[in-house]
Amino acid sequence: MPYNKIFNHKVYKIRTKYTKLKIVHSFYDSHPQTAAITVYNETITMRKYILASVLLAILSLSAKSQYSSGIVIEKLLQTDTTSIGQKIAYPNFNDPEITMSKITIHPGQSTGWHKHTFPVFAYVLKGILTVELEDHRLIKFKENSTYAEVMDIYHNGTNQEESDLIIIAIYLGGKGQKLSIPKEN
Repeated sequence: MPYNKIFNHKVYKIRTKYTKLKIVHSFYDSHPQTAAITVYNETITMRKYILASVLLAILSLSAKSQYSSGIVIEKLLQTDTTSIGQKIAYPNFNDPEITMSKITIHPGQSTGWHKHTFPVFAYVLKGILTVELEDHRLIKFKENSTYAEVMDIYHNGTNQEESDLIIIAIYLGGKGQKLSIPKEN
């Protein structure tokens, strides 16, 4: 049976003098890393936010408990903005397609000026990536760092180090869509 048919909810109801919360922790039995936590409330108070934060922390620990005890889960990136603060927006493709690529940039080489029209997330596996934006700003991403790439802004990624730069990139595109659009001279 496909995992999307085996969906579970854990419901936590909390009532205090100042707030009334219902927290729903939803997950797939056979795919527990696909989880969502929804907080329903009737009262807006500071205590509600503190209480919800504590419960969300506890519930996130329960996601770890769904794996074997020897498994370590390390969140690498959780963001709703790109590396320069743009709000991330998911495009509406008829045929969505995710592409994961391993990119090696040799010393002194660059990607060439390009832009992305959909969200791209990256992890610097080895080396330091220097990204120049159209407005001449420079952003450096060190080894073992993650980032959400800029959208609809031309940029050029360069390896200014003396050894290979290796990046893992995840493109949230669509079938037939280019992963990047080169800048015309």
